[in-house]
This record gives sequence, structure tokens and C-alpha cells, in this order.
Amino acid sequence: MPLDHINTPLSASDTAESNTPQEAAGMPDVVVGFACPPDVCASLLMQRSVANAIHPELVEAGKIRKQSAYKRFQNLDAKDRYRDELMSKLVASWTATHGAQAAQTARLMFIRLASELKKNGAVIFGSLVNSTEFRKLVDEYTRVLHQQGSQSLIHSYMNLGHNPEFLSNPDINGAFLHPLLVAMISYQMGGPVRIVDARGKDAEPISVLALDNMLHIDNTPFNEEYKIILTWERGTTAGPKGQNFVFIPGSQHGARNCFVNEQGAAWSSENASIFITEDKIQQAFDVQFAEFGSASPVVVEAAHPDKPLTSVFAAGAIVHHRYRTEVGEPRSCLILAFHRADDNPGQFVDAKYLADMVQDDALNRLLMGFHGKNTEAAYIEALVERADRLFDKLIDLDSQKDGAEMLDQGRLALSPQEVVDWKKTCTLAPTVAMLKDRAKLVTVDQTLPHQQFVDLIERLMIFDKHCPLDLILYEDNHEEIRKWTRNQIREMQLGRLKTRLNAWTATIGQPTQADLLDPAQLRALAMEVSACATQSMTSGAPAVLGPTERISAYDAYRSLAQFLVDIGESIVRCENSQHFLSTCLFVFWATDTLDIVQGKTNPVVHAAGAKLLANYIATAILLEMQKQKSGLPSAA
Repeated sequence: MPLDHINTPLSASDTAESNTPQEAAGMPDVVVGFACPPDVCASLLMQRSVANAIHPELVEAGKIRKQSAYKRFQNLDAKDRYRDELMSKLVASWTATHGAQAAQTARLMFIRLASELKKNGAVIFGSLVNSTEFRKLVDEYTRVLHQQGSQSLIHSYMNLGHNPEFLSNPDINGAFLHPLLVAMISYQMGGPVRIVDARGKDAEPISVLALDNMLHIDNTPFNEEYKIILTWERGTTAGPKGQNFVFIPGSQHGARNCFVNEQGAAWSSENASIFITEDKIQQAFDVQFAEFGSASPVVVEAAHPDKPLTSVFAAGAIVHHRYRTEVGEPRSCLILAFHRADDNPGQFVDAKYLADMVQDDALNRLLMGFHGKNTEAAYIEALVERADRLFDKLIDLDSQKDGAEMLDQGRLALSPQEVVDWKKTCTLAPTVAMLKDRAKLVTVDQTLPHQQFVDLIERLMIFDKHCPLDLILYEDNHEEIRKWTRNQIREMQLGRLKTRLNAWTATIGQPTQADLLDPAQLRALAMEVSACATQSMTSGAPAVLGPTERISAYDAYRSLAQFLVDIGESIVRCENSQHFLSTCLFVFWATDTLDIVQGKTNPVVHAAGAKLLANYIATAILLEMQKQKSGLPSAA
């Protein structure tokens, strides 16, 4: 969404469209500010952002503080036995159907792909399906994104968990969920895998440090994660020419170090997974040099003038990002994330939606339905049922039929000067907070009609919900369930944000210093609201969910309860004022989400929401007062 749209002055029609009954009854004007001397402003903000910053530490396995917490180093013999069994069963099927010589050709191609993935951490395919099939995918993707896309500040997002029929449609999924891709990931991870996330994103040219645009490693250091990302030029069947997937090959051979608490439990945080300074980026190149002995840093950019690109990569280990710049063409992508079912049992789609909406076959059910431990034999059988499709695609890649190929990563490597320019973007691109400052949304001490003040808060929220959080990562990965809640907030459609905020209009008044809550008070409120979510979960309470949701009421409440606990933990260790402000915003929106899911029947939750919203507004104004009266730039 263009920034000038956010910064456009409110017109009479804008205000009329957002009028509420409360405003019609007459709400008083609001002054954008409150009495607070500059030194007190500075002190209040300092008290809310006193934590030391957490940074990544990429090390070799022997230097990990608690290696036993990392699943990538566990059960290695069992994983090897699974790989051998999978390969043996596939080759036997290929031999019976196509003969020994052809089976050997397919086997060698599969081993070549697996070796590339193990060595470099990624494999890039060009034109995995023909242009006719890809056109069908583009048309269907465009239709669904138009209906469900978030159209937010930095991208348009859709949750494909709402669309299992899209994921399972064999007429369009060959470029992003071909059984060959699933088999490669299962082979690499040494066991059955399941989908834990699936999303679509459109991205316009923009330079910004936010979310997956930062150089990072995905998920948690304690659990393995592989992803498939399909990228193409938006609206076409051509390859991506901007906003491309970029990675540092070989960096997956390192590991993010963890912390160990007094009880001996390992933990980490999301900030320990982002590489946004030159010295932290150098850690990835040091790992690369140790593996490859490269004379100079190697950075691979998945771009192609003609071919859509399907990349399989070790998302939970390799340093990578989506390289957002102000040049190039708009890009579309599909991203699917996979975990070993043994390491993270669960379901991607609630079972009641599978029978009607997912093709009724074993592999799709294992990928999207409930999937727990000890499914090795069933999973291999499900892949062998697709053995012919695997064989055909391996032979296509071997012969480069219809342009299908595994791309040479050496030809996609950035030149030395391009690496220099890329580093500048990774370290010097503006943050979302800086973009907010540039938009000049706030004039301190200005008097606004009440609804225009509410609209101003809405515009601030559009930026603040895209600033990074720093949530804790646990050794046992029990935080995984919170992702649903986080995405409910982060990827909220703009019209939905306006509607939800306007529902609180009657509670929004003149901000005052008394509205400010300190971190301990905020954590206590988050825990109180989390307990309400837990009560709904354990009592089997129904949930008010959107028509496209494919999550159970139990998991929705479980997600909200966990997110609120973790955002409460995070808010007491914020490292700067913008970090604190965005964390305050997420505590409010998580509370509002619970209020909606409970059908707005819990007065405790609603009262907490009013306090949290008043705190966010007062904190946002306090930060603007400090910046404008002191001339300080954004802190994040």
C-alpha cells in the first residue's frame, strides 16, 4: 500500500464513512498530547525499554550451550534408516514400472537434488510445471488473493490454511506441492513431515527492514523447518524480477546458539535470529568459508527473466530473506513450511474441514490433517503411491523437458559489487518506524475532532503492527500454536482494522499520563486475559470464528492463551521505545481478538482491552511528543 495513501489528509467523506453512533451523539475533541515535561517523557520511555538487545550467535555444533535441545542433532541413525527405506521403496516401485535403467536414472537425479540441498541448504527449480499449468495457478491465486488478501503496508498476504482445496488441487499445485518436493524434504529431514504454515504474498517494490525482509533464520533453533517458496512476476507466468528470495549458501551448517536459564532449560528469542548489522552478517559468511573455503562471500539471488522459480530450502537453519528494494517488478509468491511430524505433532487444518475440502488421499491427509508420531511406514507408502509422479518429474528434470531444470546457483550468485550493495540494503534500509516518521502523521498539541483522532490512531497502528516483536522461543517448541493469533493481528485487512478499532470508539478519550501502564502492569494484564482464554479452552467453549477459518475452537483459544503469555514475557524486556509500543499494540489486539472469539461476553476481557488501548494510545502520543520536542529520530 503506497505510503502517500496513509498520509493523505482526511476528507469529509472519509470522516463520514467512519462515523459511529457514539460520535453522532457528540464526542469531545481531542488534543494530540498531554502535559508532560521533556525530561519526564524521556524518563517514562526509558523505564519501558531498558533491556539489553539480544543478537544472533551463529556457531558450530560443538559450541552450542545445550546441544541436546536441538532436534537436528537427535536420532541421527533412525533418520538415516528412514532415508534408506524411502529410497529403497521408491526405486523398487520405479523398477517394477519403468525398468531398472530408468529407475537408476531417476534415483541418481533424486540423489543429486538431495546432495545439493544438503550442501547448499537450498535447491532452485525453474519451470517445475509447464506454462499452461502455471497459468491456471496464477489465475486461481489472483482470484483468491483478491478476495482474501490483506493489502497491508508492505505486502498483501493470504493464509492458505483457509484454502485447503487450493493447496490440494492437483491441477494447480505441481509448482509448489509436487510429491517430489515433499519427498525431498522428508528425505532431508529424515522422517514424515507435515505442513505447519502456508501463505501467499504479493510484494511491491519497497526498501524496508521488516518481518521476512530482514536477513534472518526462520522459526526456532530447537526444531528443524524446511520451506518451499514459489516466486514469479505478479500476474504473469514469467520469473521473478524483483523482491527476490536471497540466501547465503552453506550458512545452514552453523547453528543459532541458545541461552540456558537457572533451571537448565534452553531458550532463545526471535531477535537472536535476525542479522541486520555487518558483524552479524559476517557470522554467516564465516560459516560459509569454513564449509566451502570461498575466496569471497557468496550470496545467491533467485531471479530469472522467464521461468517461475520453486526453491526448497532449510528455512530453520539457512540465513535468508526476501530482498526488498525500490527497483524491479512486483512479485507474487507462495510459501509452505514443513516440520517433522515426530518433532511437532499436530494438524494444519481442523479435521472437520478435510473430508469435503481436501482431495481424499493419504499424502494430503498426512500433510494437512492430524499427524503424530510413528507414521514412517504409512508415510513412505503414501509417497510410493505417488511414485509415478515423482519418476516423471525426475526424468523431466534430467532431460529438461518443457524447460524444467535445477538451476546452477553459481550463475545466480551476486557479483562482488552486488554483494556490497546488498549488504547496504540489509543494514541500512529504513525500518517501518522510520517510514512512519517520514509519513509525518502526528502534529503534537493539534486539536482534532474525535473521529479524526481515532482515524489517526488507526494510521499509526498500520505501521506499528508491522514493526518487529521479540517473542521467546522455548526448548520444547510449545510456542508454535501462537502463530495463528500473531497472524490474525499482523495480517489484518485494513478495512477490518478500521471496523475493529471503531468498535472501541466510546472508550477512546483524551490521552493522559495516567493511561500509561508500566511493563509489570502490562504483563499482569496479559496473564489475566490469557487465563480467560485458557478457561474457554478447557471448558470446551464455542468460538466465534470468521467464515474462512479452518482452526478448531480449542486451538484458537490455545493460540490466544499462549500468545498472551509470551507477549507478556516480551514486554518486560523491550530494548527500545518503538519495540515497546508495538508490543503494547499486540497485547491490545490479542485481547480484542479474544473478546471477539468469546462473542464479547466476558466483561473482564473487555475491561482489559479498554485499559490496553488507552495505554497504547498514550504511549504512541508520548513517543511522538518526545521525538518532536527533542528532535530525536526513530529508535527502531
